[in-house]
Amino acid sequence: MDQTIGNIIAGGSLRTAAFALVDASKILGGGVSRCGFKRIMNGSEQTDTLRRRQPGVHASIEPTLWANWINGTQLADQKAVAKTLIKLR
Repeated sequence: MDQTIGNIIAGGSLRTAAFALVDASKILGGGVSRCGFKRIMNGSEQTDTLRRRQPGVHASIEPTLWANWINGTQLADQKAVAKTLIKLR
């Protein structure tokens, strides 16, 4: 019984430390959370079209998409925001 409680506490502590490490790495330009964002910005046909037609508009939506990405907004919400921004501009 004591071993089980010890394992639970140790596991919880390890998870908390890992979460803190990932969160702290966001200060350094996004850290681990940065993974995949450039691929999304470069891989979408809509953003490619937008970048060619209106380069200033593409640059103006990137900070909003980045903010949602780095803060862990739900994927469905991120997609909806991206589509809306692209359609509006």
